[in-house]
Amino acid sequence: MRKYLWSLAFALIALAVIIFLLPGMMGFVVESKYQKIAATINSNTPLKIEIIDYQRGWFSANATARISLDLFEQEDQDLRQCIITAHILHGPIIVNLERLHFAIGIINAEFNLNEIQNTLLKRADDAGPIAVSNIKIKLNAATDLAFESPPLSYQDTENSFQWKGLKINAEFSQMFNQAQLAVDFPGINIDIKNYIFHLSGANGSYKGNKISDGLWSGERNLRINSFSTKRGGGSALVFNDVNLHFLIDDHEDIINAVVDIALDGLNIGNDSYNKSKLDLEINNVNKAAFIKMRQQLVSDKDSLGSDFDAII
Repeated sequence: MRKYLWSLAFALIALAVIIFLLPGMMGFVVESKYQKIAATINSNTPLKIEIIDYQRGWFSANATARISLDLFEQEDQDLRQCIITAHILHGPIIVNLERLHFAIGIINAEFNLNEIQNTLLKRADDAGPIAVSNIKIKLNAATDLAFESPPLSYQDTENSFQWKGLKINAEFSQMFNQAQLAVDFPGINIDIKNYIFHLSGANGSYKGNKISDGLWSGERNLRINSFSTKRGGGSALVFNDVNLHFLIDDHEDIINAVVDIALDGLNIGNDSYNKSKLDLEINNVNKAAFIKMRQQLVSDKDSLGSDFDAII
């Protein structure tokens, strides 16, 4: 009997040691995933994330990162970036928001404006984050991401800005080479320095696989209720009820692409067009040539930033 008790005691001690060691081991995995998420965003979007600090403990970690638009030159960067502060919980057993999770780790992040931005928008420094994100790294190393930005507005005698909020839900595979994405963007209104921009009711989805940095195959869908823009005394450009379907099909060294665009209404100045539709197919394109063509199309992003600077 004593022999069995000793065996049980040793087994319980071994289990306790393993349970104690696991969060520390999971911490290394979560840090690696955190860096992988930043790298994926940097290579596939106009955003740039720079990890400033990462303090990893045994059961949790704290991190600070800077996120900015990578379309612009370095001047006025204080207005084009915000700080991300993240609290990271290590698995495999996590109690978060009164729930029990079995996961490698959970990242809770807040996106905060700096003092200059808060002053410009007439917000108090303690007004809270402009966005929050929850990232769950599951035990199979796949990643779920939820991002939410609440409405934000500003108005003075000459300028107005209204951000109606944003929600993003995404799922990524273990190697970040497969993804599903759903976006709900109620809209944005800008009226500043004789420049008017309006977008309302945008919803999008994506499901596909990574071909190369910045290029993914699969299906994209986007619907916009209304869009309009006007600069100074120029003509206004207005779209209504826009539906975009974009499909890239990848077969070994060959790529096929299909683009369908449907507009319920289009106004360019005094000219109006109703029920417009465009269908485009590109078949049997060499993959390397297609990737090179895409890289050439996006390589002029610095000039795009200069054009945007000229507008605002």
